[in-house]
Amino acid sequence: MAIIEDVTERNAAMRESNALLDTIRSQFIMSITDAAGSIIEVNDAFCGISQFTRHELMGSNHRIVNSKNHSPAFFEDMWSTISSGLPWKGVICNRAKDGTLYWVDSVIAPLLGSNGKVERYVSIRRDVTERVKQSRAIEAANTRITLATDSGGIGIWDFDVTQGTLMWDDWMYRLYGADKDAGVGTYDLWARHLHPDDKAAAEQAVQSAINGPEGLDIEFRIIRPDGRICHLRGTAKVTRDRSGRATRMVGASWDVTKLRQLSAELAEQHELLQVTLQSIGDAVITTDAQQRITWLNPVAQR
Repeated sequence: MAIIEDVTERNAAMRESNALLDTIRSQFIMSITDAAGSIIEVNDAFCGISQFTRHELMGSNHRIVNSKNHSPAFFEDMWSTISSGLPWKGVICNRAKDGTLYWVDSVIAPLLGSNGKVERYVSIRRDVTERVKQSRAIEAANTRITLATDSGGIGIWDFDVTQGTLMWDDWMYRLYGADKDAGVGTYDLWARHLHPDDKAAAEQAVQSAINGPEGLDIEFRIIRPDGRICHLRGTAKVTRDRSGRATRMVGASWDVTKLRQLSAELAEQHELLQVTLQSIGDAVITTDAQQRITWLNPVAQR
């Protein structure tokens, strides 16, 4: 007496599954664990990036490459997801055998048995270490720039020449005393604050920077909403397309009002001193360090 069962479809599905796993093994960093999380298979890419041998990895769990850079809640969320039969995706920071860190963009998929329970977990990873390092380097550079601009009261702006849109950072709004929420977001946002006596020259300087080979370097006055007049300095670099047409202008602005006030006060004091020295009855002569006369008043002249 015999029982015969048609397993054609099951075998076909198994072949497809094995073919898929073979593809994953050849293209990605892969590992397979049992339901308890013990490693039962790793490919060469996993051994290469972790620097552990296959013998060291087999029977261990993934704590062997734990970098301790993630909180317990991170792994609790991951295990809660995959143990319920759902796949989990995220970037994991691991530690290789020599102590170096590496990052992998990971997908962990549970494989269910015929009884509907998880039998194995398949982890598919891509090495994203360089991408993460570059991202962190950019983030660190942006942090340094932010600290520098904040400490110096420097505002950063970005003008899209083709669209006519203007982006300001927080410091730009502070410099102009403008309401960030009510910002127009266009060229007019800047132009409408210009002092009437400086408006034509400032706008001409911007157009010259857009049309010419040089960047922007100007000083102008603005009128804040509270009526206060401020002197601002602005510099910018122009980005152009292959045809040489300006597409973008990124620059910085800062307040030089106190500097201009100090210059005016020094000029006034200098003028007052000159008048005084011209008027007094004593002879006054000034020389440089080599005793060469650089100035003398009329009494000294006589």
